[in-house]
Amino acid sequence: MFPNTVRRRIHKQTRLPLERKNNIRKLCLESLEARRLLASFQGLGDLPGGSIDSRAFGVSADGQVVVGRSIGENGQQMPFRWTAQNGMASIGFLPGDGGGTAYKLSADGNVIVGFSGGTPSGLGGYTQHRSFRWEQGVMIEIATPNTSGGYTGARDVSDDGSVVVGSMGRTGEAYRWENGDITGLGKLSG
Repeated sequence: MFPNTVRRRIHKQTRLPLERKNNIRKLCLESLEARRLLASFQGLGDLPGGSIDSRAFGVSADGQVVVGRSIGENGQQMPFRWTAQNGMASIGFLPGDGGGTAYKLSADGNVIVGFSGGTPSGLGGYTQHRSFRWEQGVMIEIATPNTSGGYTGARDVSDDGSVVVGSMGRTGEAYRWENGDITGLGKLSG
């Protein structure tokens, strides 16, 4: 332990001049204000004519493209693509279906994957799910084996948009799709 006189001397030497203390406080407050200004929230809106209900599930690498689902004018869930320039727009669904959801997109935002649903079965559910891959306005069904039981869902896509992964069948076996070829990945035991 230091004697009291030594402690007082150390304490006096470590005191900052008032002007320097004020400058440090000012810098800290400016830094906090800058952080507050950087964080922001931007609502994406909803599809025209539908209820106020939209959900975002994926974003491009640069944050400029967002995908998800919103409620359309007939009350169905509609997959959407949003950009700051064009706002929210439905990307449609596969022929014969009544809605769907977009889950993920490629790094550049040009390839979107998700599911297209058959007949709505209440509470936003569908009697079937079919995986899709959307690119430049064209949506294709990702072929799945007949064992799918009517349920498939594309859940993610590679950065370049060439590989899609998801699940198929009521038991949820994982799959990998590339260039029209689909490979079942099996299930974990246990």
